[in-house]
Amino acid sequence: MSVIDTAEYAEWLTNFPLQYQPTAELLVNALHYLDESTFRSELTEQLVSDLTSGAIMPPALIVPVRTGSEMGHKGGQRAVIFENVWPHNAISADRPGSEALCANIIRNLQKGRASDLGLVPVPRTLEDLRVRRVRSLVLAGDYAGSGSQVIEAAKIWTRNPTIRSWRSYGLVDIHVVVHSAAGVAVEAVNRAADIDCFSMVRIAPDFDSAEWTAEQRVDVELLCAKFARHRDRGSLGWNGSAGLFIMQHTTPNNLPEILWQTKGGVSERRDGWYPLFPNRRLPESLTAAFAARNEKMSDRPVGERAGLGKIIGPALSPVLFALRRGLRTPEQISAFSDISLADSKRMLEDLVSGGYADRRGYLTDQGIRLLESGVQRMSRFRLDGSDENYYPQRLRRVGDV
Repeated sequence: MSVIDTAEYAEWLTNFPLQYQPTAELLVNALHYLDESTFRSELTEQLVSDLTSGAIMPPALIVPVRTGSEMGHKGGQRAVIFENVWPHNAISADRPGSEALCANIIRNLQKGRASDLGLVPVPRTLEDLRVRRVRSLVLAGDYAGSGSQVIEAAKIWTRNPTIRSWRSYGLVDIHVVVHSAAGVAVEAVNRAADIDCFSMVRIAPDFDSAEWTAEQRVDVELLCAKFARHRDRGSLGWNGSAGLFIMQHTTPNNLPEILWQTKGGVSERRDGWYPLFPNRRLPESLTAAFAARNEKMSDRPVGERAGLGKIIGPALSPVLFALRRGLRTPEQISAFSDISLADSKRMLEDLVSGGYADRRGYLTDQGIRLLESGVQRMSRFRLDGSDENYYPQRLRRVGDV
């Protein structure tokens, strides 16, 4: 069953008059879905990669990204680690989603690879950090939509005067590692004074990376503005970030509001607004439909998915199509092609070194010919063994051939 064939989608569509329903379908078809299994494996790989490459210095403490309220803080004072909130505080049963999933990933790393990765257990006191001489404080999360949550989570640590002093002397660094991040979040976090290093698996898709025409994008934005409960703010999600990324365990609040709001400013329904993602969760039938769509998309040539009717080699073709659309940075390519940031950087470097693109991210004549030729694969062949000149000892007769 496809997404648009589900009962939930049919119910949600009744919020709109008939003339708006094709645009609503455009919006839903542009959503990118991440299943829990892939999320777990890729975030684990990113953490291990950062730890083994030296990007994160051991001994390291890894904790889930959590703000004060998520750590049980109440009251008017700001949350400060080891003063009014503690890293070992239990995760609230009312909000088990992202924090609990990340805590489970961290726990599995602690059980299996704590010694070789240089991980320390969650401390109960500031003295525990001092005794273990922790060099890196790592906040692990699933998604950064605007960046405000991870920045606030880091500030909880830097508000502690002792940790602030350690950091000023270069004894402790604060790292944030997430699976996906929106472009606006990357910019915000990289500017944040309380975060020393920010890494992620991939850039999450948003309106800028959607495969819409200019007219279609305008139609989608008008749809979101017209039917959102908060037309002046939030129609495109938190801070107007216009996200298109959903996960099996949660749907971020930077999605357009019409996908998850429970009340609408305008609705064709007499019984109020019907959300596609009630309580910002995916119903089981939608989860199955999005998973089936992902599997189907992975079996289709990239050129067919991009609507260009070309079949290019599966390795470098996503980057070729992104460059053709004017998306030239690894971050833009990651969001458009739905590939990891590391892969987009590597593939872009391969295209540049092969003469298919220049350093500015523009396709060369050779790259344009490759894109338009519909070739199956782009490979380089090299003989194994010595590259010295080879001279045969005897020639074959024609009859030997």
